[in-house]
Amino acid sequence: MKFKRSNEVLSAMCKIQIVLRNTRTGQLLCRNGINYLLQLFTTLKYGMSPFKRLRDFLSLRATRTRTLRTNFIWNAAGNAVFALCQWATLVVFAKLGSPSLVGQVVYGLALTAPLFVIAGMQLRSIQATDTDSRYTLAQYIRLRTLTTVAGIIVAVLIVTFMWEGSRQPALIILFWALAKAVDSGSDALYGLFQQSERMDYVGVSLSLRGFLALAVVMVLFRASHSAPLALAGLTIGWVAVFILFDIPVARTLLRRSLPLANTSRAKHETIPPASDHWQLLPLFFEAAPLGVVAFLLAIQAQVPRYVVAGLLHTHELGLFSAAAYLTFIGAMLVNALGAPACVRLAQYHVTGARSAFRRLMAKLLLVAAALGVAGILVSVFAGGRILALLYTSEYSRMAGVLTMLCVGSALSFVASFLGYGMTALRRYSIQVPIFLGVVSITVVSCYWLTGRYGLMGTAVGMLIGNLAQLLMSAAVVWRATRLNSKHAITRPCSVIEITESVL
Repeated sequence: MKFKRSNEVLSAMCKIQIVLRNTRTGQLLCRNGINYLLQLFTTLKYGMSPFKRLRDFLSLRATRTRTLRTNFIWNAAGNAVFALCQWATLVVFAKLGSPSLVGQVVYGLALTAPLFVIAGMQLRSIQATDTDSRYTLAQYIRLRTLTTVAGIIVAVLIVTFMWEGSRQPALIILFWALAKAVDSGSDALYGLFQQSERMDYVGVSLSLRGFLALAVVMVLFRASHSAPLALAGLTIGWVAVFILFDIPVARTLLRRSLPLANTSRAKHETIPPASDHWQLLPLFFEAAPLGVVAFLLAIQAQVPRYVVAGLLHTHELGLFSAAAYLTFIGAMLVNALGAPACVRLAQYHVTGARSAFRRLMAKLLLVAAALGVAGILVSVFAGGRILALLYTSEYSRMAGVLTMLCVGSALSFVASFLGYGMTALRRYSIQVPIFLGVVSITVVSCYWLTGRYGLMGTAVGMLIGNLAQLLMSAAVVWRATRLNSKHAITRPCSVIEITESVL
């Protein structure tokens, strides 16, 4: 009887699938939804192991790439979940702690984040755009491991220096450093997933990390009111996702992709890193400019926090950071679209399809502008109420600062897509002087305006820095795409397909 009912359910789902295929909306639904349900129901019916069910449900097939739209949906969903969980973690500290405690947590993150950003050297972007396979996965992972260890050593030195003065902030910095080291390991494997155009794995991993971190922090901080203990639990949760999900998926992806690769290259494409450090020098020197640029970008983002902590107090830093973090949700969506789009932009650049490159870039800039305008409108009409609802009534006085932060973020969204364009065009070295100038402008603006106008001056200083980044990045992308444009290859069909996928 049970077997008969399962056959009836399977037959009904197949009939629904056939009917829906008569419309375009139904076709999309069948391709993205019904097919997955049929696959999952079939695996459940015939009694497969839990790991096999999960693997088949996620379509763990290395040879099957995703469209730009599908990659964006998965990556956007994963980044949105991760950003929301990170924000919810901040809410836990704000609700159960004080603005001063929030300031300590944010300051610890502000000190450690740039260390591991420069340690990452944007190797993920280089790997994803390495369409001619100049370096192996082992080389990327080996270099990432060495730079991450260097970042941990620097963080330990900072903790040692601060230990005698205040132990709780020092422990917060230590556990943030360990969490960022684990994040670097996951990000190294995300480069493999992104290069294979399988951002669904990235989305699932980010979601698991976000939910697990939020649950652990909520339980531990509520029980102990100890921020270091809560961050230690967060680190352990990320380690669990890295070991139990990221590494197994990467190994399966490599095993299934090796038969398709050249034999000479396939024998080197394994998870364990290469042992010869000298082979890493060409990759290091190529990635070094991007590493410096990434470090400067991280410093630019953290400069306002350094200035507020130095000129004002950790209490004001907690209030400012809580308001500023709301703008990071839009930034995560921009990065979610920029990561898969960067691969396509690089392909257009390598093949000489400059017209397709410009059109896709225009679409991305329109999306960034729309996100920025939406954020500004929401902050103007409901900023104070949102802050009071999400945190406490003490944070509602930051409504004006939140609006100014949203204006600056709108410029930052556009500048971020232009940055992806420069990376796809492999304009690495020019980014160093650009962001040196941007960081200098941001430091001077924030320091001078914060001293005169407080937190509102800090927000205006961030806006000025973002505007400088936008103008200089736009000049580089425009000049690069105009060079030799008369030799560009136009592909109208693929352009229509790609631009429709973006929207």
